[in-house]
Amino acid sequence: MYLPAECAPGIDPQRLFRAAVEQGVLFVPGAALHPGMQSTTCMRLSCAAPDVSQIREGVHCLARAFRSILPTTADQS
Repeated sequence: MYLPAECAPGIDPQRLFRAAVEQGVLFVPGAALHPGMQSTTCMRLSCAAPDVSQIREGVHCLARAFRSILPTTADQS
């Protein structure tokens, strides 16, 4: 089973993918799902094979990846 997700505006799914790999979790970026599209912010998460504890850990890893690419408050001033 797959769970489609959409990144917020300003989040680059390719950059998020690289950060997610560093955190030990993978997803399919939208560019792989929609070849030829100029820009896509979607991604596909798999939640069929892992058990609940693995899904929970994957969500935590993905959250760390998101946080690692988000600009900090200091960057916004």
